[in-house]
Amino acid sequence: MTTLTVPDQTVLIAQLQVQLAHLQQAQTQRPNILLLSDAYKYSHAKFYEPGTTRIYSYLESRGHRGNVFDATLVAGYQYLLKKYLGGPLFTQEELDYAADHLKGVFGRDDVFDKARFQQWLDEYDAVAPVRIRAVPEGTVVGTRNVLMTIENMDDRYFWLPNKKNVHASQRDTPRVRVQRRAFLEALASEDVSRFEFVDETGTNLSYTWRYGRAQPGQRVGQGVPLRSGGNVTVVGALTSKGVEAVMELDGALNEAAFAPYLDQVLGPTLVPGDVVVLDNLRVHKMAGMAERVAAYGVRLLFLPPYSPDFNPIELAWSKLKTALRMAQARTRQALSEALMQACDWITKTDAQNWFAHCGYHVH
Repeated sequence: MTTLTVPDQTVLIAQLQVQLAHLQQAQTQRPNILLLSDAYKYSHAKFYEPGTTRIYSYLESRGHRGNVFDATLVAGYQYLLKKYLGGPLFTQEELDYAADHLKGVFGRDDVFDKARFQQWLDEYDAVAPVRIRAVPEGTVVGTRNVLMTIENMDDRYFWLPNKKNVHASQRDTPRVRVQRRAFLEALASEDVSRFEFVDETGTNLSYTWRYGRAQPGQRVGQGVPLRSGGNVTVVGALTSKGVEAVMELDGALNEAAFAPYLDQVLGPTLVPGDVVVLDNLRVHKMAGMAERVAAYGVRLLFLPPYSPDFNPIELAWSKLKTALRMAQARTRQALSEALMQACDWITKTDAQNWFAHCGYHVH
């Protein structure tokens, strides 16, 4: 027979008081922010190309695979910014502890680059030299939209936003830099609410989720058609109100298909004063293009080369393809139906957020 020993009530109360004091202290103390990271991210700064000076990152609400949530209420940014970024992010003691702790985690001292953080502490007192822009608190935003952006304001601290933003190296040439700057300066005299960004994207019958969950040590497997039915091109226009003038066709887009799109699909939706914005795809510059849109009282505007970051319809295509991955259409008819539903999923709020993200502020 086992005899249970009941602790003395006075001792038990004392132990509980000690635990409560520890909990209260933990709530009032700020955690070591240098340790609030996934382990693999400590090596990110080593993978940027030499000469990198600026990193631009963003935060989004990814929603739910079952499409249970279609909107996000933006709240809490001010609290988090004041609590964690309102002053020095760490102390010398916290830096020393983090470096020693992570050396034990990785078994080496060259993964966590203490020298970078030491320079930051010495020069900025560990205050982050970054710019953060966010959707106003209290705003309801559709899922899979940008809610907050962060970028470094000191070229030496490009690694702070800690995300890599890859772009075509041709964009950094003097010629393209001049064209991009001129394009941005010209926007001051434009009514961007009249912009219609026309572009195309491709899809097929093999779309599915790229990732999944599995038991530890196992992989997620799924069978998909091997490009059954070929590619389908989707052409559309993004306005500040949403996606419109959508056309789908089998195969690639060429002049023989783009001309009827302009005359029969896009043209009837245009209003005098609209501006059709296009990238520099060869088919967009086919003979007679300017005359075709001028017949509707509309003019053309071409984006600078290598500048998809100026084209908000790229973000619309991303959301559209997310919907197609959920739908997993396996017949041409099902794909057409999924495309219609995906276009309906893109809201006016989505469009205006994407406009703003690319620099076109609609009032």
